[in-house]
Amino acid sequence: MAVEAADLGIAGWPLRRASVECIELAFQLGRSPIIEIPKDLIDRISVKQLFGIVARSRKTPCLAGTTDFATLSGLQWGDYKRYLDIQVSQARFLGCRMLRLFLQAKSRTEFETSLDRVVEFASALSDLEIVLETHHGWETHRDGLDRVLAQSKIRLVVDFANVRDRAVREALLRNVPQRRIAYFHIRNLPTRLERPSLAAVEAMAAEAFPRHPFLWEPKTLSGWRAVETFCAHVDRAP
Repeated sequence: MAVEAADLGIAGWPLRRASVECIELAFQLGRSPIIEIPKDLIDRISVKQLFGIVARSRKTPCLAGTTDFATLSGLQWGDYKRYLDIQVSQARFLGCRMLRLFLQAKSRTEFETSLDRVVEFASALSDLEIVLETHHGWETHRDGLDRVLAQSKIRLVVDFANVRDRAVREALLRNVPQRRIAYFHIRNLPTRLERPSLAAVEAMAAEAFPRHPFLWEPKTLSGWRAVETFCAHVDRAP
């Protein structure tokens, strides 16, 4: 059975190429107290216009940033931190309380370097919380997950579709303290099963974390088609 989350919204990914009207509708109708702003939007529409949309939503915004703390996109760490400062400035202007990042670490060595860099970067921010998404990297291995929890206070954005190891999915459900999870990404709605194999674990997460926001992140729908599907579900929900 697909997730029936009370605090359901739509994630940033399907909104990357959505129209201004679609974005505003999705933010207004979503029941999640958190809205996720994809970084790509800032390259497409006026940041001042986006500021108005976010303000009118009366929800807590999170900027879904794009980052590579492992290879730094070929830059030096000092230069990469200045790149990160751009995203921080945009997030602050939009009123964000959170900045979602990726480690992009494919090995244990990369993971240790990436996590050290994230912790250093996060420690310099007093007004913006850094959250890390499970994103196919070393943090989705049991050893990596345990190290994130033990070596930092950073919270997670859990996306079960990016966690291949069943034991790690179980750990995220049963062993990770609720305070260490910021929110969830899900692939399935009761009205649209995109990844049926994930429906059970997503439903268990909604039951285990009833007060956490869940954001629907389809990968086969985007723009108006995604927003229309999401709004139809919200209209039918009790």
